[in-house]
Amino acid sequence: MKTYVSRGKTFGKQYLKGVLYWEQISHRAISIFTFLGKRGLGFRGSNEIVGSNDNGNFLGLLDLVPEYSLL
Repeated sequence: MKTYVSRGKTFGKQYLKGVLYWEQISHRAISIFTFLGKRGLGFRGSNEIVGSNDNGNFLGLLDLVPEYSLL
């Protein structure tokens, strides 16, 4: 029973870390949406391949966020 309880606590901690991680990601994505929307900039580029130079403003900014992120 002790093993079951300790595994449950470990799973709970991992679950909460995952929730916090995706919450932070969604906040960053929403910030990018509002930034582009307020300035009237286009979201799409000539292709939608992540990491490409022609992928547009949204994916370009989304690629930039992890470089300065503290996740």
